[in-house]
Amino acid sequence: MKLFTRLFGIWLLLGCAQLVWAQDTGPKVERVDIKYVGPASVSEQFVRANIRLKAGDIYHPNLTEDDIHSLYGTGQFNNIRVSVDPADDGGLVVTYTVQARLRITDIKITGNKDLSSSKLKKKITVKTGEPLDEQKLFTDVQEMKKLYEKYGYPDTQVKYVFDTFDEAAGRASVTFQVVESQKIKILRVEFIGALAFPQKELGKQIKTRAHWMFSWLTGSGVFKKDEFDDDKDALTEYYRNHGYLDFDIKDVTFEYPFPNMLLLRFFVYEGKQYKMGAVTFTGTTLLPTNAVSPAFKPGPEPKPKGSPADAAWLRSKKLNADFKMKTGSTFTPDGLNKDMTAIEDFYGSQGHIDVQRGQSLNTVRVPNVDTGTMDLGFHVDEGQKAYVEQINIRGNVKTKDKVIRRELAIAPGEVFDMVRVKTSKQRLEGLDYFDKVDLQPEPTDPPIAGRKNLDVNVEEKDTGKFTLGAGFSSVDALVGFAEISQGNFDLFHPPYFTGGGQKLRLFIQLGTERQDYELSFIEPWFLNRKLSLGVDLYRHEMDYESPNNIYNETRTGTRLSLTRALGSDFLIGSVSYTVEDVGISLNDGWHDTQPEPGVPPYMPPGRGSTTGTIPFQSNVPGAIFEQTGDHLFQRFGASLAYDTRNSNKLPNHGQRTELDPELSVGDTTYYKLEAKTAWYFPGLFKGHVLEADGRAGLDSSLGSGDVPFYDREYLGGLYSLRGFKYRNIAPRDPAFGVNQAMPNEPIGGDSFWYGSLEYSIPILEKENGPSVRFALFYDAGAVGAGSYSFSGYFDDDAGIGLRLDIPHLGPLRLDYGIPITHDQYNGSSGKFQFGVGYTREF
Repeated sequence: MKLFTRLFGIWLLLGCAQLVWAQDTGPKVERVDIKYVGPASVSEQFVRANIRLKAGDIYHPNLTEDDIHSLYGTGQFNNIRVSVDPADDGGLVVTYTVQARLRITDIKITGNKDLSSSKLKKKITVKTGEPLDEQKLFTDVQEMKKLYEKYGYPDTQVKYVFDTFDEAAGRASVTFQVVESQKIKILRVEFIGALAFPQKELGKQIKTRAHWMFSWLTGSGVFKKDEFDDDKDALTEYYRNHGYLDFDIKDVTFEYPFPNMLLLRFFVYEGKQYKMGAVTFTGTTLLPTNAVSPAFKPGPEPKPKGSPADAAWLRSKKLNADFKMKTGSTFTPDGLNKDMTAIEDFYGSQGHIDVQRGQSLNTVRVPNVDTGTMDLGFHVDEGQKAYVEQINIRGNVKTKDKVIRRELAIAPGEVFDMVRVKTSKQRLEGLDYFDKVDLQPEPTDPPIAGRKNLDVNVEEKDTGKFTLGAGFSSVDALVGFAEISQGNFDLFHPPYFTGGGQKLRLFIQLGTERQDYELSFIEPWFLNRKLSLGVDLYRHEMDYESPNNIYNETRTGTRLSLTRALGSDFLIGSVSYTVEDVGISLNDGWHDTQPEPGVPPYMPPGRGSTTGTIPFQSNVPGAIFEQTGDHLFQRFGASLAYDTRNSNKLPNHGQRTELDPELSVGDTTYYKLEAKTAWYFPGLFKGHVLEADGRAGLDSSLGSGDVPFYDREYLGGLYSLRGFKYRNIAPRDPAFGVNQAMPNEPIGGDSFWYGSLEYSIPILEKENGPSVRFALFYDAGAVGAGSYSFSGYFDDDAGIGLRLDIPHLGPLRLDYGIPITHDQYNGSSGKFQFGVGYTREF
């Protein structure tokens, strides 16, 4: 046996050696030739760069096969052949004969009338000068058809033809021929057999809708096959999420009462609406199964707070609130998903992190067609309680570890609370430093019973921004601005200055009525605490503050602030210190009572010119003239805000209430106090929003002087009483009406109140597209001369508005207010107000 094994090994070695020798001793390649069929539009150097076989190589057929694949892979050739011939000296001549693809010399589009050639060319990927690729041409045709379908021309035909196809010259020209169909507008969409929901409500669930007056803006109202295919799924999902599990679309018909009008009918079978029957649990020892009963009452909270009994009471109460589908409620797939999440959160908050759906949490559904109920059984494998061993952070190239760790609501050694893990994920996403955030429990290495690591994986994104733009409003007219910001700034990490979790913003705005220069720095974790330090340097030049253009106002200052949450993320407290210089300068033609040199004295009309002259009468209110020049103040401020709004852009739930006291020390010492609140409620129908605003404030001097006019109270304009000019509601100088040279210029009051109601409804809302809302509003308010003058005369107005949300421009506001009651200083004509934002500045 050993002899046989040895002989077999020798034979194998000799065979391999013979094979290697044969490979190394085959015929040699004397030369490699390149020949062309048709024009040589691809250079010989290009061909040789994409083949491996060279003169002097040992010839093997597999080498030329690889070369053929390589040449075809360049996309430059239609046909490639290889021939091998003997050379004069006994070697081989290998010839690659190639036929290059024709070059596209011209691309045309014909037959299109309703869609411009420029729109269609954006869908064409073939380019002049490139090799002819019919696969690309086919794809371009399909994309052009999809574009026509998007604009409501579903039966449009597109094909490509060759105007020239000259193989000898190696060129071709292509024309895309378009035969446009009629634009199919949707006359009506009907749901035959639908009784559970109104036709209008069902129509809102799909994208295929009837054509209407704003279809030109929204792009809706025309038939689009891809949207129609999605609509069938959306309609089914809507019904099933309302308990109609047997819902089915039996048929869809297309009727054309007119050649370009479509009547679309969905024939539906609704079936029964399923209700929840019995809810049972198996395998549970920790979960209070009575908490999912509709009759559950938590009872009084155990004392003391934080005790085990109190913690169990809170968990039962939360489970009852989060478990949506109790016995008797409507059964829906979405409700089941929420109930599974509630069970996962219950166990996850106690460290039983292996309780996950599809693994140790499963359900059994038992439908009862006769009674229309669905029994639901949950099976749970509770597993072992886990603790956090260590937290590993990966993927942060720029961002420091401590910036991530300080946002985590869980720490090593603590119970592996998955609810706090979810909170940590939300906080990291809220930083806006990362494209992706993922937190997952992972086994320790080596495994430790009852212990797991928390892996935090992030993918960073660019947090620096540079913005250029322009805007216009009824207050500050035309402005252009530039902004540079870094949302993940690090003051102590040159030269890149990123990764420290700080924020830096440089803002410059130049306009016809204002100039603004701002530099802001925020350290959100000052002294390694959840305490935000803000430093602001600013200069504002405002030429719009005076309705009669009497003066210009500048404010230059530095502001330091500290802000933090006070026991809740909803309650925010702040203190600030500001050093500010306020400059007031009169414009040309405005003066006090003394005549200017070389200017004839003022002669009031009707007086004649009997004897002597009358000196100039002042045309500047005394409160303004006395404050010309620069005034330096130290301002000590504070604020307390409670904010539960569900959105900053268009909230429909919650409120924001704020109290802002401030003490100013300078030429005069005075204080200001302002309270403001805004409440948001859902309206009568879906998408409707009711907004209720209220504000009140006062200021008062603590010394002999008066509060300067530029820090007094005013109303009127886009963000208060919209039927009146900006800042035009306020007391006037006592000389107004007596001194004929004195203009109707407000000088401010020492108290104010303001209230507003606004009801807005959606006209059109398109995801990732333009949106329009219509608003009705009523405003009322008053400015009193004294510090506590809140009673007496008031002004009010009512009006209508539009809220436009245009992609890349942002939300815009257009309001027209008409005074209802007005004081002697204002007229009854309406005012247009234009600005930025869905909601008003808070």
